Amino acid sequence: MEGYWKEKEKLVNQALSGFLKSENKNWGELLRWMRYSTLAKGKRIRALLVLITAEMLGKDPKKFLPSACGLEMIHTSSLILDDLPCMDDAVLRRGKPALHRVSGEANAILSSYALLMKGIELIAYNAKLLRVNVLQFERIIKSITLAVGIEGISLGQFLDLKYSDFNYSREEIEKVHLYKTASLFISTLEITGILAGIGEKKLRTLKNYGKNLGLAFQIRDDFLEKRREKQGKYSLKDGHRPNYRRLLGKEKTRNNFLRYKQKAIFNLRRFGKKAEKLKALFSFLDMR
Repeated sequence: MEGYWKEKEKLVNQALSGFLKSENKNWGELLRWMRYSTLAKGKRIRALLVLITAEMLGKDPKKFLPSACGLEMIHTSSLILDDLPCMDDAVLRRGKPALHRVSGEANAILSSYALLMKGIELIAYNAKLLRVNVLQFERIIKSITLAVGIEGISLGQFLDLKYSDFNYSREEIEKVHLYKTASLFISTLEITGILAGIGEKKLRTLKNYGKNLGLAFQIRDDFLEKRREKQGKYSLKDGHRPNYRRLLGKEKTRNNFLRYKQKAIFNLRRFGKKAEKLKALFSFLDMR
């Protein structure tokens, strides 16, 4: 299975590099910073989700590469903003100095916006390539814009800042995780399902899987907070943000991770043995 992941990851990295090549001499330095963050070593979970899901649905995953890369760019754009001094004040991201520390804050913000728009452009381009009809195209655009905006990452980051240094409940942490992290997982699965032309029942199943995968993913991130620096991720304000493990302790956090993992895998029963690779995606999320 490891060879399978590496093959897909290589495919994504090559495509990302290709989509971020200069077509205009005026792009020069801005494109440099976009590439700095996007091509840094990352897990590519969202891009892999697109390719694995497309394959499960009987489609050629290579035909879904624009969306896979677009969603990866959108994720990266959110990390750049997340890392700013006014947010989490990151020192390291993906094993490299956070973008604003090498490019300046203004260039980091502009790079983030440029990646967000490039990501949406690639998703729209993919919809055109796959001849998605107008109504489904509207659903795709609504899905990604809400996932980034008022029903997703932006709201999640807002709540993350709001609850910092205050007494917060488990429900409030889960709300942060749902919007800040799980929303983009949900949208990733929804967009892939729409592009693949599946029915509404299967689409709901995929979105539920994405929700539970996203929540498990963020719980795991909270659990491993103290090890982030070794993984190339370190922020000066991490200790001030709402955190599952600090609130509930080691064992309860682990149990909640397992609960969401089980829910996610249970959601895939509709797809039978074809979903084995989506189930195996949890091999990325060990809690050791």
